Amino acid sequence: MTKGKHSRNKHGTFKDYLTAIVSTLILCGGVYVYGSYSFNKTHFNPNVKINGVDVGRLNINQATKKVNNAGYNTAVLRDGKVHIVHVGDGVEDISKQEIIHDMEKQHTMFTSTKEWRFEPESLLKASEKLEELNRRRVDLTVTNHDYELSPTDVFDSISFYDGHFHYHDANNIDSKISKIIEKTGTLNDKYQITTPDNQIITVQNKSYGWNIDRDKLLDGLADAFNHDGGIVDLGNYTAGPGYNKRGTGYSLGNHGLGKNYVLVSLKQQKLWVIKDGQPVVTLNDVVTGTEDTSKGRNNRTPTGVYYIMYKKTDAILRGQNDDGSKYASPVKYWMPFTEDGCGLHDASWRKNWNKDAYLKGGSHGCVNIKPEDIQSVWDNVYVNEPVIVYSD
Repeated sequence: MTKGKHSRNKHGTFKDYLTAIVSTLILCGGVYVYGSYSFNKTHFNPNVKINGVDVGRLNINQATKKVNNAGYNTAVLRDGKVHIVHVGDGVEDISKQEIIHDMEKQHTMFTSTKEWRFEPESLLKASEKLEELNRRRVDLTVTNHDYELSPTDVFDSISFYDGHFHYHDANNIDSKISKIIEKTGTLNDKYQITTPDNQIITVQNKSYGWNIDRDKLLDGLADAFNHDGGIVDLGNYTAGPGYNKRGTGYSLGNHGLGKNYVLVSLKQQKLWVIKDGQPVVTLNDVVTGTEDTSKGRNNRTPTGVYYIMYKKTDAILRGQNDDGSKYASPVKYWMPFTEDGCGLHDASWRKNWNKDAYLKGGSHGCVNIKPEDIQSVWDNVYVNEPVIVYSD
């Protein structure tokens, strides 16, 4: 009896051990499964990248911080290619909500070694937009020349965010602008022309002529690229000094003078108005600025190429005489060509119209014209017409 009882106890003990082992295994397995599920619900799988950054086994907060610190968060068009890069300032970083969305997409109950790569929708859209922009071309028309430009011919880099293209720097276009100016721009140009009395004289543009308004041209080119390319006429983006800040003489031949201009000879005290290359007005007795500077004042009429800034009737010219007194001289016709007050006008007060009057008793820099001659000048000159003053 004792032996049999002992056998039953031993058998029962073995079953108890087996039950305990199985229970332990089940418990451990359950704990493992629960732990794995719980971990995977809050942490990324091992082989997950967001914007090029490894976020494997990181939680939401850790992944958000890491991606914003080092992730590719913008697309940039540079050197004719679209690049996905990290840019800090001025670019909206990936939001925590986007990280949560990526977490939900890759979540598995058990840890998965599958590779996952996520990029925000905004980045994909930016890349597509920049690829499309990269195919656009603009024809820059400069007088009789055309220059085909791609976006990166003009701008160093271009990005897309907030629904718009953003153009950065424009060093790429500067050398081309310099070549265009060198080839066609007329501001400060020096050249030779032939006068109606067959003299060959050398003149230099001062306020007359044009240059390129770089900033406005860049805005115009950017706008053209934004609207599928097209044609940009440089004539809409010129600049120059004086009254007309857009410049003068663009697209005109004959060194930018065209066929219509005014000629004033200081040596001869003579004026011509040229139309279609021929003199239509010739005045043999004008008086220009006083040549004598011994009294410390320089009233000489400046030489160079200027332009008629505007035309005004019944004007009063004001200034200061050599003795310091002020004057106010009424004129019927006033056509200024320099910003400091030199112009063409009638001079009813003048009595001395001799050829040497200008040497000691000339004007304050203007070209005095006899009252009986002024109408012919007024009728034949127009605003922005070149005025050439020379001393030969």
